[in-house]
Amino acid sequence: MFYINILLQLLFPDSPKNVKISVLPSGKIQEGNSLTLICESNANPAVTNYSWFMIKEAYVSYIGSDREFSIKSASQKDDGQYFCTAKNDMGSQNSTVTALKVEVASNRNFFLTAAAVFLFLMAVLLLVMFGLIIRRRKQFTSKKQPTELSKTHLQSLSQRRSMRT
Repeated sequence: MFYINILLQLLFPDSPKNVKISVLPSGKIQEGNSLTLICESNANPAVTNYSWFMIKEAYVSYIGSDREFSIKSASQKDDGQYFCTAKNDMGSQNSTVTALKVEVASNRNFFLTAAAVFLFLMAVLLLVMFGLIIRRRKQFTSKKQPTELSKTHLQSLSQRRSMRT
């Protein structure tokens, strides 16, 4: 005798449940990076309509109608709270609100690099100036000594001439 086990799963029509937002990529959102918000839910029948909304400064704005909402280049204007609505023939449900905070690219690294380059150039400039001053002093000293010797030599020659006469 053969026995057959049959799993009978009855699916009752129902409105979307467990509606939530996934953010890709996950983690911190850097200014200029792209990101995608995905509206996910369990529904029978399947979701036929998605709507996206943004809450900013107490205003709710409709922003899209696909399962996914993409931002090509994130900026501070994208800061806010987002939620989606999933709808099928049996009803609709909103997701929980997801807050997005776009981190502005730090100018600190730029300023540190600029300061380091400035200090390096100033050090090189000071070394060059110091070297030129030393070189000029050596040249002045070496030119001065023969001149003094020449004057001394001329004086001694003139004294010799005056002694002869």
